[in-house]
Amino acid sequence: MKPSALLSLRSLVSKIHPRLPLDRQESQLLLSLLTTSFRHHLNSEYPSFRADETQNQFPDKPGRHGARGRARQDTTARSGSAKLMSSVAAHHHFGSILTSPLFTKRRRSLSPGRPGEGTRKCSLEDVRRIVDDPMGMFEENVALGTATIDMATFCLMSRMKEILGSPALSVRAGMRDSGAGTTVLRWMWSSGLSASNDFLADERFVNAVVPFLVVEGHSDVAWFWMKRSVAANRSPNTSSTPGYLQHSATREKRYLLLKLVEAELNYGGGVDSAIETLQRAADQAEAILALGIPGQGLPKTEIGSIRAFLAPAGKLLYRHCMRLLSTGDLSPKALDTFITVLPKFSPIHELHQAWLQMHHPADPSTRPAIKLLRSASRASSMPHGGDRLTKHKKTWIKFGLDAARLLLKEEQWEDGAWVLEVLQTSFPEELGLHTKSPSHTVERAGAEVDEQTSLRLLEWLDASLRMNRL
Repeated sequence: MKPSALLSLRSLVSKIHPRLPLDRQESQLLLSLLTTSFRHHLNSEYPSFRADETQNQFPDKPGRHGARGRARQDTTARSGSAKLMSSVAAHHHFGSILTSPLFTKRRRSLSPGRPGEGTRKCSLEDVRRIVDDPMGMFEENVALGTATIDMATFCLMSRMKEILGSPALSVRAGMRDSGAGTTVLRWMWSSGLSASNDFLADERFVNAVVPFLVVEGHSDVAWFWMKRSVAANRSPNTSSTPGYLQHSATREKRYLLLKLVEAELNYGGGVDSAIETLQRAADQAEAILALGIPGQGLPKTEIGSIRAFLAPAGKLLYRHCMRLLSTGDLSPKALDTFITVLPKFSPIHELHQAWLQMHHPADPSTRPAIKLLRSASRASSMPHGGDRLTKHKKTWIKFGLDAARLLLKEEQWEDGAWVLEVLQTSFPEELGLHTKSPSHTVERAGAEVDEQTSLRLLEWLDASLRMNRL
């Protein structure tokens, strides 16, 4: 019979009569082969375990049999070394498997659409370990697959508090050496949390992680989150409408920009880097706010949306610049750059620009302030012209008083008296001028103004300002 025919016959017989299970001898042979193969591969994977290393794990106990025990160990070392080495290697091998995060049972999250949120409750021992080593505790939970956004926030805040309370370290050096921001970033990438911008909805987390990112040189990651389109700004299973997504994404990115500027001011490159950050956001604001929605790009005329996006960070930076100007710690170049950014976030940018120009460290001038006040007073006196001075009363009053101080200090008596008259006429109620007092009435424009009268009126208006808490 031909071999091919014999094979066909055997195949047919095996289909009609299935093969019987292995008998005891065949099973024992198969098990022996598998065991030998497993040990061979195990020893090749763990070649560092030697007999002399494993023997040290069983030290002699003190007693009268110690010498005899050592002699017996020397005589049996060779015979038992192979068996002991295989045993220890197997122990380490199975230990690495059982402790692998891949075989750890993950906790069920509260919301499937919010990765990184879990229901794990911390024990008292966990709290103590977090206080002693917050990022070490966080890394352990990352390895176990139980880390959450709340845990990351708490550990970052604890680490920051520890750094701020350390007298031996500078805050910037302590943050950089901690590597806390890098640790959290790795967890976000490995857990899939960074696949969307869902986590930006948690402002406490953003507030805790952004300073570390700035100090550790990961600001580009925050800019990637900011420029991410609305299609990737939420996880795919969201049921929100595109309009709501755009609104919420704008709000979250506005807060992210605020924290970036704040981190640069407090822990990063200082006011120069903060101004550069705001300028970059202003230049890219239209692309950032368009958010990639097909057919819904931001119109060129929609300046209000850009101002709303930049305003919180811009106002923070404006107040900081005013404080630095009062102490003389702001460079002319930084101030000039900030003045060019003002129109993109401030609805009264002319006032703010004139105010900053009055205190310019290199070229202070009150001319823009006088020009602006004259223009505003003329517009207020025109019918249906819109009252520019009443829209931001407190700001105009403070601006006018500051301009009057500088004018009188420069002995520009007529201009100083005119500014005080504008304030007295435009804001009588705010300044408590319900009734006129002859001693505090300013002469009309064009008349001779007494120096002492102007100074007394300025002091009185300033006192009224403080009394009315403007």
